[in-house]
Amino acid sequence: MEGLVNPKTDDINSLVYLIWKDRPNITVEGIWFIQREHNHFGIESKIKQLDDIINHLLNLLNDVSYEDKSNLINKIKIKQQTLRVLMQKYEVIRNIYFDYDKYYREDLFEFYLNKYKEIPLFHFAERKKFLSIMKEIQELLYQKFIDFCDSYCNIRDVFFEINDYILRIKKFFNFQDKEVQ
Repeated sequence: MEGLVNPKTDDINSLVYLIWKDRPNITVEGIWFIQREHNHFGIESKIKQLDDIINHLLNLLNDVSYEDKSNLINKIKIKQQTLRVLMQKYEVIRNIYFDYDKYYREDLFEFYLNKYKEIPLFHFAERKKFLSIMKEIQELLYQKFIDFCDSYCNIRDVFFEINDYILRIKKFFNFQDKEVQ
C-alpha cells in the first residue's frame, strides 16, 4: 500500500480530552475516538487490505525464479502472521477500553453523579467531595485511554514496518501495483 503515511501520534494529540474539575460532566472523546477510528486511520481495514496484498504477492512469487525464494516466502509468511496477530491485539485493546469505559463512565461516574444530584444545593463540602471523586474517575479513564493509545500506536508502527517490507519486495521484483492488488 503505497502512499500511506504513519500519523504516529498526530491524530491522538489533536484530540481535546477535557477533565472537568468543578462540573459533574465527563468527556466522551476517548470512546468516540475508538468508535470512529475507522474514519481516522482505519487500522482494521488497512490490515485486511495488506493481508490480501500479501496473499496476492505470494501467488506472484510462485511464478518467479529466485535462488533464495523459499526463505523469502517464509519471511513474508511470518510478516503476514504478525499482521494477523496485530489485528487480534487491536481487537483486544479496543474491547478492554470499551469495558473500562463502561465501568468508569457509565457505571461508576453515573453512580456518583446520581449521589451528587441528591445532595442539597447548599451542602458545599459534600458536593465538593463528590466532584473530587468524579474528577478522579475522569483521570483514571483518561489514563486508560492513554494506555490504549500507546498500544494502538505500537500496532500502527509494526503495521507500517510490514507495509514497508512488502513495498521493498514489490520494488525488488518490479511488480506493478495493479499486479499486486
